[in-house]
Amino acid sequence: MNSFRVLLARARPYLLIWIGLLPLFAVLARLAAVRVGDASEYYAMLLAFDGIHRPWMTAEPYARYQELYQSNSILGLLPTDTLAHAFEALRVNNTADFNHFWLYSLLAELSGTAARLLGIHPTVHQNFVVLHYLLAVMVASIGYHTFSWRGVSAVLLILLVSPLFWFSNKAHTEFMTVCLVLGALAWLMREKYLPAALLLALAATQNPSFALLAGLALGMRVWLQRARAYNLAEVAMVVATVLAVLMHPVYYFLRYGVPTPQLLAGGAALGANLSTFYVWFVDPDLGLFPNWPLGLLALLLGAFIVLRRQWRSDTPATRPFLLFCLAYLAINLFAHSSTTNLNSGATPGLARYALWYMPLMLPVLLQVLGYLRARPLAGRLTLALVVLLGGVSLQVNDPRRFERYTTPSLSSRALQKHLPGLYNPPPEVFAERYSGHGENVYAQNVRAVVGPDCRKALIMGNPDSRAALAPPACGLDKRALDRLVNNTAVHPGAPYYLQLPATIAPLEADKLAAGPHRVAAGGEPVDVLGEGWSVPESWGVWSDGHAATLTLPCGPAQYFGNGKPFTLLLNLRPFQQQALRASYQGKLLWEGVVNEVDQEVVIKVPGAPCEGTRMVISLALPGAVSPQSLKLSGDPRLLGVGLSRFEVRAE
Repeated sequence: MNSFRVLLARARPYLLIWIGLLPLFAVLARLAAVRVGDASEYYAMLLAFDGIHRPWMTAEPYARYQELYQSNSILGLLPTDTLAHAFEALRVNNTADFNHFWLYSLLAELSGTAARLLGIHPTVHQNFVVLHYLLAVMVASIGYHTFSWRGVSAVLLILLVSPLFWFSNKAHTEFMTVCLVLGALAWLMREKYLPAALLLALAATQNPSFALLAGLALGMRVWLQRARAYNLAEVAMVVATVLAVLMHPVYYFLRYGVPTPQLLAGGAALGANLSTFYVWFVDPDLGLFPNWPLGLLALLLGAFIVLRRQWRSDTPATRPFLLFCLAYLAINLFAHSSTTNLNSGATPGLARYALWYMPLMLPVLLQVLGYLRARPLAGRLTLALVVLLGGVSLQVNDPRRFERYTTPSLSSRALQKHLPGLYNPPPEVFAERYSGHGENVYAQNVRAVVGPDCRKALIMGNPDSRAALAPPACGLDKRALDRLVNNTAVHPGAPYYLQLPATIAPLEADKLAAGPHRVAAGGEPVDVLGEGWSVPESWGVWSDGHAATLTLPCGPAQYFGNGKPFTLLLNLRPFQQQALRASYQGKLLWEGVVNEVDQEVVIKVPGAPCEGTRMVISLALPGAVSPQSLKLSGDPRLLGVGLSRFEVRAE
């Protein structure tokens, strides 16, 4: 009986972790399933394991994927034909592979199978949420085993009060990668090198750069603890580590004669972006710390503790561990510099690769938590700040929010508007986030992108392009700006930043011609779209968000306004029935409902003096909604009204 009580007492913390995390992941599993990034591949491979018990695709799993696609149960799934022909180089006879390894999908299928044995029947998508729950339980349990409840707290702060929380209900490997590395670092801090090596080897199945780190951890056991004999469990871990490291390269070598599919399918260029390694940490759009306020706070507190020489001995930071962390940085920075797409999707804002550096904050968080626990007043003040930052983090990284990688972050926009000379982002990031077109900017006739300060311009590397894109709020004459950038040298394949001369500061606004104007892709160059509009299409343009603006040129050169009232006619179409309010300088001009295609909305604008070179008409669209949320398509834009034509009539 006493032995049972002792066993129960030892198991109680782990049971609390299991039970404590269960309600959260139960809620996450019930959220709308949304495909992001490479998730279609992972869903398809799970169906292959479930159907034919093989890691590759054949006609049967493709047929099951088509059923999943037609069910519309997962928003934004890639069409079956698109997925089937995405990687033509990865085909053997009637079988096919994807550019990403299959272990993540296998673990999700096994997790779902375990749930079904308990009478729970998860969907294809929910299998991955079950896996994430088990991974969170595993790493929190490792945190308790190595550093008691302080370890659990540090782990949960990293998992739940950070951008990683957004990935908790996504079929994407980031959550698994961070959990495995977190667990490995906790073991390494306690000099448990073999379990650390095994976890890193499992991470290497999806990201081969971790194979070097798994080998390093294995070597640390061999060399640093060479006087210790190996027991049976350690021998098993050595064998499992070696098998896990070899799993990825051996599979692809036997199938295709290469150790990794990127050598056939593309997606990497070794060391291509090594000079911009800092973006993963400090870039306002991509970087970890600008997008993880809690991590930045912990880093500052950790630096304070080091400067005060008050690092606690109960948080080991041995020389071998620090050398391992340096190796971790060097290997992953080189691996990440090899990506050909810095500004990738499937993220709440920051770069996914930036998440890989979060586990390195584990010893810092452990130290900060121990330091604050010994100082009640400082601890309470910091706790209040953590609660505040946690609330902000949960709002920004709410798993219900859609991916965001085509607009700048708040900090990035503020920096480029007020202190643009302080930092030049990688051209890819600036072009895609400040053009308003995302990755589509490269398909446009764009020679230059002007930032929100209206003076900093990125000159693109395509000599055949002619147009310049500038924020409407700048009030720049588009034709004059085009002429200026067309006389600027272009270095093919080498974009660069240019400070527009002060002499263009008083550029007058476009002289708007009388009569109706179409707003469509490839149409006349009429620049009246302000904030809150999507990319123009063949028929016109959708609003994107709960608010949008129209910026009309004003001044003596215009045939309307100049202190006199005028009429603005808009041809609108609704995405579903849409309430609309139009206002100018805070005064309501029109309020009603748009419920017909090409409905004409007549807005009477009172006489008012021109402020600057633009008059900003504000449109409120409280009912804007995404087709994705309605399960109509994978389109995540918040569509309100579509504008196809406008006309200004003087009175």
